[in-house]
Amino acid sequence: MIGTDVASLVGGKIPMSQIPATATQEIYVVSAESELIGLVAQRGDLAELVESINGVQTVTKTWQLLGDDATVTANWVVWGTSYAVQSGNATTAENAVNAEKINNHRLVLMTDTQHDSAVIDGETLYAVYTEV
Repeated sequence: MIGTDVASLVGGKIPMSQIPATATQEIYVVSAESELIGLVAQRGDLAELVESINGVQTVTKTWQLLGDDATVTANWVVWGTSYAVQSGNATTAENAVNAEKINNHRLVLMTDTQHDSAVIDGETLYAVYTEV
């Protein structure tokens, strides 16, 4: 026997109003980390720190609520962070001043034959490929 708390299908789908809030994930936007504890969030929800970088709105940090109490700072755990933002590099090639560098190390592309005869510089990163 089916209980009375079973969702009614509409067009073969469960309406959003019948899906419990704990089964969905909300994404909140904050302008400072201190705003996390003021969110009305539940376990699993995300909060994104959005900052303007060179005039472009950019997600610079994301937290996920892993505890049951959103007002406890320790329950918010860093979920993901943009490498480009953390490293200080440009987020797009058009904005890059040093697109041929990674973490201020020069990047050189060369064949394996060129690499075998090259004078290797410890401050340079080498991308070596085999010619076919």
